[in-house]
Amino acid sequence: MFDKTDNAYGVNEVLMSSAIAGVVFGLFSGQPLCIVGVTGPISIFSYTVYELMTPRGTPYFPFMCWVYLWSMVFHILIAVGNYISFMRIISLYSCDIFGFFINMVYIQKGIQILSNQFDEVDLASGYASVMIALCMLICGVGSSILGSYLHYFKPWMRKVFADYGVVASVIFFTGFYTLLVVSWTAQRLHDCQSPNHFNQRSQAIVDLMDGLYIFWPGGEH
Repeated sequence: MFDKTDNAYGVNEVLMSSAIAGVVFGLFSGQPLCIVGVTGPISIFSYTVYELMTPRGTPYFPFMCWVYLWSMVFHILIAVGNYISFMRIISLYSCDIFGFFINMVYIQKGIQILSNQFDEVDLASGYASVMIALCMLICGVGSSILGSYLHYFKPWMRKVFADYGVVASVIFFTGFYTLLVVSWTAQRLHDCQSPNHFNQRSQAIVDLMDGLYIFWPGGEH
């Protein structure tokens, strides 16, 4: 969202708005378990509005302020009238399709970030990112299958795999990627360093060219 809005709406704004909404919701609501932060659909909606409003010359933040004010009014009306109770006579199709949409958003975002590594960095970074992502996927899904459907270990160990396998996979490969980037950067800096005698010879060549420049006063070096 930070990149899509030309650095106008990013992490700082999300953290501040989530903190304010969380405090207000916690003080005045009777339902403590509720998502008050920014999710995938909200991010897509925010930068889509930015892409639509900016070419028209409409100020982005005032427009979003009115959008959220109208949303607040409708949410209050739904809460006061308890219109959410009508969900019992309607199928859960809207809930299921919303969950499916969130899953697809994060899958698409992950593929987009991986593809950007090939264009914005280099091929080696792109291939490394794809391999790490695949390893993390295999370990996460494999641990879930191992804990839920297979019976090779004791019940308590299978429960550990099922509950913490995905989290452990994300933490491990995030640390692995960080160490890989640090070591790779250090190696590239080491390869780019030139010895002192090379720098001295380079300076000597520059001094020589400056001395010979008097023979070609109208030239460039």
